[in-house]
Amino acid sequence: MINAEDEYGQKLVKVSKKHGSKVLTYGLHSGDLHADKVDITPRGTRFDLVTPEEMISVFSPLIGRVNVYNILAASGAAYARGCKTDAIATGIASLVRVPGRFERVDCQQPFTVVVDYAHTDDALRNLTSLAREFVQRAKEKRACHYRIWMRRRSRPSQASADGRKPPAEAAISSC
Repeated sequence: MINAEDEYGQKLVKVSKKHGSKVLTYGLHSGDLHADKVDITPRGTRFDLVTPEEMISVFSPLIGRVNVYNILAASGAAYARGCKTDAIATGIASLVRVPGRFERVDCQQPFTVVVDYAHTDDALRNLTSLAREFVQRAKEKRACHYRIWMRRRSRPSQASADGRKPPAEAAISSC
């Protein structure tokens, strides 16, 4: 399985095919296996998984585009090994969140609380992007009272690749 939407993945596809390997690709928008009608909510992710032979609707409690990519890659590996699509859909639905990775705290409160121990710059960017998507949806539905606050612990030795310290906290507010 090779990510068709990755620049290096495209090079891998060419080299693999040149050497006679059978190649399956995946991607959010393109590839032998891809996602259609992706709907990411604070409760989970729903999308149509399109395979070379059919399309199946799937739901996963995992949240975010990165998880859609991971689900597509794993589904492609299962598909390549001959697993039936209904077994793949059942497997996707039974996935369990990794503790501390976009984990919802549900105490019947009228708002959403999420814990995520994002510890790299890329993970923090993905988390912030996903939070902004949720805020935008809330604005479109006229559901105000959205406030997202993130705090990142940093140790004196912790710095990004360019030597800058990571941001200590970020906030996104609506209304």
